[in-house]
Amino acid sequence: MLSILRSFRAPVLALATSLVIACSSSTPSTPATGTEPTSDAGATADPTDTPDGSTSGTMHTVNVSDFAYEPAKLKIAVGDTVRWVWTDGTHTVTEGTNCTKKAGGFDSARHTAAFTYEHTFDAAGTFDYFCDYREHCTMMGQVGRVEVAP
Repeated sequence: MLSILRSFRAPVLALATSLVIACSSSTPSTPATGTEPTSDAGATADPTDTPDGSTSGTMHTVNVSDFAYEPAKLKIAVGDTVRWVWTDGTHTVTEGTNCTKKAGGFDSARHTAAFTYEHTFDAAGTFDYFCDYREHCTMMGQVGRVEVAP
């Protein structure tokens, strides 16, 4: 029985190695024309596809780490979406000024592990936000701003 199992070992290892190599090698994609970021440095932007295949706005990414939002200030257009991404730590993305929540404003709620929160801005204006966890806003200055142009 042991000799039968050993006879399968080499072909199985070869197949597994082939699959790992095939799955890990990929060709980097090139962004399509017109998808350049419209946000400040450090953010990424991608068009947002709708069910009918049209582009409805741009997706902007803000990284959340080390008691900061990167970039802290973002300029976007009406209809664009901002995606806040944190890989660790406990944070929120809470609309408001002076570390005070805005009634009816957007709020990611508190998350203690890797998390992604998205919000689409449907109106022009200036939207301040902060981290509403412990002293992240008041003591660490974890605040951000999204300026939405018509």
